[in-house]
Amino acid sequence: GGLMLRAAFLISLLPPGRGHQRYASEIPNGDLVPGGPGVGHVREAGGGVRNSFGEDFAAAGHKWTRSLCEADSDEDGRTNGEELGDPDCEWFKGASPRFDAGISHPGVKSSELVIDTCSGFSLPKKLVNSSIEAELRMPAYEVPAQRTTYAKIAFNLREVLDDQLGTGTPSDDADLFAVRLEAVVDQVELVHHMLLYACNAEPEGLSQPTPNGNMPCNALRYAWAVGAKPFCLPDEVGIAFAADRANAWLALEIHYDNVQQATGLLDSSGLKLTFVNPGDSGPSYTPAGFLWMGARLSQLAVPPGRPEYHVAAACGFDGLPDQGVTAFAYMLHAHLLGRALWTEVHRAQGGYAHDAGCNTNFDFDLQEVVSLPEPVTIYPTDELIAHCVYDSTGRSTSTSGGDATEDEMCLNFLLYYPEVSGLNTKCWANPAVLTGDGSADHVCCPFLEEGAACTGSGSPPLSGIPAWLVAHAALGVLAWAFLAPAGVACAMPVIREGIGEDRWLRWHRGLQLAACVVGASGAVTAIASIAAHGRSPHKAIGLLALVAMVFQPLNGLLRPKAEDTMEAYAAADTNPTHSSARARRRRRAWRLAHKAIGYSLPPLTLSASALGGAELFTAYASTVKARVCLAYAVGPFFTIGLFQVGTFIVIAALEFRRRRQHADSRLRTENRDLAEHHGLSSAESLPSGKVLAHSPTSSPRADPPPHASTTAGSG
Repeated sequence: GGLMLRAAFLISLLPPGRGHQRYASEIPNGDLVPGGPGVGHVREAGGGVRNSFGEDFAAAGHKWTRSLCEADSDEDGRTNGEELGDPDCEWFKGASPRFDAGISHPGVKSSELVIDTCSGFSLPKKLVNSSIEAELRMPAYEVPAQRTTYAKIAFNLREVLDDQLGTGTPSDDADLFAVRLEAVVDQVELVHHMLLYACNAEPEGLSQPTPNGNMPCNALRYAWAVGAKPFCLPDEVGIAFAADRANAWLALEIHYDNVQQATGLLDSSGLKLTFVNPGDSGPSYTPAGFLWMGARLSQLAVPPGRPEYHVAAACGFDGLPDQGVTAFAYMLHAHLLGRALWTEVHRAQGGYAHDAGCNTNFDFDLQEVVSLPEPVTIYPTDELIAHCVYDSTGRSTSTSGGDATEDEMCLNFLLYYPEVSGLNTKCWANPAVLTGDGSADHVCCPFLEEGAACTGSGSPPLSGIPAWLVAHAALGVLAWAFLAPAGVACAMPVIREGIGEDRWLRWHRGLQLAACVVGASGAVTAIASIAAHGRSPHKAIGLLALVAMVFQPLNGLLRPKAEDTMEAYAAADTNPTHSSARARRRRRAWRLAHKAIGYSLPPLTLSASALGGAELFTAYASTVKARVCLAYAVGPFFTIGLFQVGTFIVIAALEFRRRRQHADSRLRTENRDLAEHHGLSSAESLPSGKVLAHSPTSSPRADPPPHASTTAGSG
């Protein structure tokens, strides 16, 4: 929905830093290092978190020393001197380095180096003169004086082109491809990120900027986040846009983070797009699209005080063509606690193959689209596992998944071509918690060539139903389908008579207590995996059923005592203040409460199992075989329902038979007594079905004192 789409790129804003330009002159070839002026920082522009070379450079007093030269800061097998053109560590400030070619980054492994996608970018000669540019910008939107705002506005690309270009706009049937996309940021201190969507029809209520409502469009066309540079697509690949008025509707969403909650701030930020129109004479362009995989927000929770909290979400896209698609770029997204993010590709045959996007030094202030070192083929049988490692040592409370900057996300994107029409490109899965298995110490392993193996083993496949979930369901079925109904059955008169008056209460309490222990064990199994279990109606109803189940045995221990003798009943009938009368009233109140709780358990447990099955199917339908997933989803519900309903049907039938037999027996006894009273030789001499009336002088048989009626959940 719109909420999910809004949450896709929520990023906390810090003003972009500037590199210390003077430091470039303190190292050999400082102005030739690829990646920009921020040689010692994670950010290419400089400022913020230092990379490994920046830490070593600071420790050396911001000077080029022999120890710094001989060190291998990024652990790529080459010394800093070799990477900067001073292999013999003989350079000093003001001198010329021995080499000024083949310079590499001393603080970033070559496989992790951010590639400037627009470096060397140029349009095909045939399309240079026919390319067009268009800007989609907010019309001086007054940002509300609140921390977080999502403002949306709709554009018709045809109208934008006609307005901005005038004559010479492409025809309605033109195939437009965006090949270069750039952010135009007005209020840099406010703008967090921008998302551009294509719409199936004109979005309602978005003719002017508005923070109200959800995003009505869901075909992501581009995403920009603070710190990102312009993005250029590979040769002859572009993001497709419609040019005809009916299908050219777009929606721009901007997330504003007004930290100071200032008033009167106007913003006109937006996106600048460069289009080509190949037509019949130009090169053939291939449309590109987005695949996204991540943790379902409602199921994500990061506990406080954890230096490395590692979760992973497994996804698959079985709607891709058999020959696969080509992924060429990626974007990794988390919030303030994110420290390392990567996406593993697991093949159906062979397991972990390589990463498709990796950043083990994640900076929330630098989340941009990054080209893969080499294109990667993604097949419909592949499992893509999005990994996120968080550092929550600065938090004293749990951090939930959600929209706000202070919440968290785990969401990784792949840009691919050719775009597959009708494909469900969004996969949200329940995250598995991997903390403690050592997998957080990941070494990026990009795809370099076919057949090249990564040194690491990657994470274990996550496509199966997690063991904790299997245990949770199995324990729930054992408790609610077998133990609890059996315990209730023992309290039914028809079963109680068969067991014996001296044993039924022990059996009833024992089975109910066993159901309580097993049910609680199932709940603890889920709660122990709380980050994967999350917050849901299933959890709420399940916990309510567990509380009721725990209360039942405790309530049973408080069962009031009452004398079941004829004298006690007679005293209670004649004197309401007698102790027997008070005991009977207490027993009656207790029985009503005990039955009420007992009768509430079947609908609660059935509802919990139904909701749990629905959540399981939603979470794992994309990564588990349909029949297996369906069996796990509906199996517990039908098993619990079948045994609960079946138990009560059988008990009801037996109880009906018992009562009829008792009625027949009583009828025969009364007929015999009355026949004897009237001097008949036997009851058989009475007409069939007739009962003699009691004579005025006769005394009817006194019924024995009734036992306490016990039905569902009584004892």
